[in-house]
Amino acid sequence: CDPIFDEMFDTVVFDTQQRITNAEQKLALDMMRLGQADESVLNYWSSRVVEEIDGSCFTIYALKDNAEKHNECMLQQHEQKWKAKRIQKIASDQFNGREVSFPEHVRRNCIVEKVLSIVPHAPVFFTRNINSMALCNSKEIYVGNGTPAKVTRVEPSFIVVQLECGDEVKVEPIPIDIEGSEGYTRTQYPLILGWASTIHKVQGMQFAKVQINFCFKGNNIKKEAASSFYRGMAYMAFSRSEHITFIGQICLELLNNVNPYALQY
Repeated sequence: CDPIFDEMFDTVVFDTQQRITNAEQKLALDMMRLGQADESVLNYWSSRVVEEIDGSCFTIYALKDNAEKHNECMLQQHEQKWKAKRIQKIASDQFNGREVSFPEHVRRNCIVEKVLSIVPHAPVFFTRNINSMALCNSKEIYVGNGTPAKVTRVEPSFIVVQLECGDEVKVEPIPIDIEGSEGYTRTQYPLILGWASTIHKVQGMQFAKVQINFCFKGNNIKKEAASSFYRGMAYMAFSRSEHITFIGQICLELLNNVNPYALQY
């Protein structure tokens, strides 16, 4: 990024992870983790509820269908704006190095997209810590998980993205192990579209700003929020950023819906 450092080091670290330092937010998260969120915690989060979606903000959804609809809408807009067609990058699935079709239980555990639809100028986030080659000087750049970038070029075997520092880096597919499914791997680009994703798929990632939608379907959100589907979801979502807004309602049942086994630790 800086010519002086380019001469000194073979590897440059570019990591934009946003750590949570806000004391009030940390306290709220600690109470949620213990299943002890009260009205003060609910009021703290409720103050961030908004009525309209901010199209410029990365949005994470509880439901995959909602995230896919959001991305599809934005992909269509980008195709029209830039007069460019999307390109689909299809992952390779393996079991112990042999090409396979994943069984259902492995597909459920896999958070890596089978098909990555991409278009030039689209915003993206890195989903893994990787070393990428800077095109300006062939230096190796360590890019942190959750780093934002913009697609500038899509080639048959690699994608070029521009980091916020201005450097363009080359991104290639990498094998990614499937948690809880030993021997299974999916080889795909470590990128997600920067418009929307699911809460499940962004675990472990940090963002400068995020918008959250829990996608409650009925009128009884307390009953929905207490279901096993939402277990641990609020804590996971609320710990992604210091700058959070919400679409829709939240409740104490959602905030305190934690895995009972986790309370033992």
